[in-house]
Amino acid sequence: MEHGMHHPATDKGAESDLTTTTPPMHHGGDSGPPHTGAGAHIHDLEDFKKRFIISTIITIPILLLSPVIQSFLGLQYFLPRAEVVTPGLASNVYF
Repeated sequence: MEHGMHHPATDKGAESDLTTTTPPMHHGGDSGPPHTGAGAHIHDLEDFKKRFIISTIITIPILLLSPVIQSFLGLQYFLPRAEVVTPGLASNVYF
């Protein structure tokens, strides 16, 4: 096999250009602008904290309406249409 078949020739001759880099891929596969500085990470942390608090608050009624948790705690709560409310709240926590 010839050398040219493995490494195509460039205008620099047979040297390979190792200095050219491609930008890293970001979320969703696009190569948009990268995160810059610590400010982007602080924003991500605040967003995670907000989502965590909201999910925790929504989880409390889900657990209280669960028949297993009610029997474990010796409580009995009744909510009309709880079979619809509980999955709706759980969907909000999941998504």
